[in-house]
Amino acid sequence: GQGIAVELAKSGANVMLNDLNETSETEILCREFGVRVGSFQGDASSREVCEGAVQEAIDTFGSINIAVSNAAYS
Repeated sequence: GQGIAVELAKSGANVMLNDLNETSETEILCREFGVRVGSFQGDASSREVCEGAVQEAIDTFGSINIAVSNAAYS
C-alpha cells in the first residue's frame, strides 16, 4: 500500500490514506511530493470505517478518481 500511495503522490495525485495509526510513515512520505494528503484512522475490515474514509476523501478533495484497496499487516 505504501509503495502505491507514494508513486501516486510522486505523479502529482492527492492521496487519502486509511491506517490503524493516527499518523503513518506513508503520510509523511507522500507529503514530500507537495500533494494534499488526507488521513482517516480506522480498521479497513470494518464497512463503517471504509464508508467513513470514502466520505472523508470526498469532503476533502471533492471527488475520488482512483481507489486502491490494499489492507494488510506488515
